[in-house]
Amino acid sequence: AKQYAEFCTRIGADIEDAPTHISKLFNSQYIEKVFAVVECAFDSHILRDLMLDRIKAVNVELLLNTTVTKIQNGKYFNVELNKNNITVNVKATHVFNCTYSNLNFINYNSNIELIPLKYEMTEMALVDIPDELKGGAYTVMCGPFFSLMPFPTRNCYSLSHVRYTPHYEWYDNVNSKNYTSPLSIYDVDQKQTAFKEMQLDSQRYLPAVANCKYIDSVWEVKTVLPLSEISDSRPILFKMNYIYKNYHCIMGGKLDNVYDVITILDNNKDLFL
Repeated sequence: AKQYAEFCTRIGADIEDAPTHISKLFNSQYIEKVFAVVECAFDSHILRDLMLDRIKAVNVELLLNTTVTKIQNGKYFNVELNKNNITVNVKATHVFNCTYSNLNFINYNSNIELIPLKYEMTEMALVDIPDELKGGAYTVMCGPFFSLMPFPTRNCYSLSHVRYTPHYEWYDNVNSKNYTSPLSIYDVDQKQTAFKEMQLDSQRYLPAVANCKYIDSVWEVKTVLPLSEISDSRPILFKMNYIYKNYHCIMGGKLDNVYDVITILDNNKDLFL
């Protein structure tokens, strides 16, 4: 606890001892100390609407229900799209592959060397919480523990657990001639919730979790760089001019990686003129 408080002070993060009515919610047999800090939750619908407004303001054409299947290099890139089972071709001077878990799907179809990536089938359980927990967010740090966060889009809370949120993992074999899109694996996955396991372990530390009511789950293929396995870091992947000049692969593991991308692009803007 002392180390954590010193860390927060060192980086300038607000931290103080939690008030008694909050610290009493936790099992003191397992929890050394409870702090009150500032942690932000975001509403994805508000972010979506803001981005749509920005896209509209700069006249970006937005294609929905459309899959980029492959690219071909030449004087210009030929980008092949599939829209409602109709093939459409688009010419481009620069191509930015920002498709997250489907990054290598385009590379594979375009005969471009795969990028080493690790995937996890992950679950966030959505829950109603008891009254005594409302108005805050709760995270047990430094171990195989859990986080209970507001989920504004559904007016409920999300429950995630270091051990039970990832259901299984796999890697792209960059040397294999066979490739399966992670989204294809997602489509056939049975998606059996691990909410009960999350709840039973979490309530050991925060007993009121026992009164959380399961609503639903949010599933995703989480994508990380294999080097992040040890530290659980989320560095941004930026492969500029990957294999082909003006073909760029970008993958960020955190929402705020978008700011890292802006910095990189600003620092290299001469390349994009």
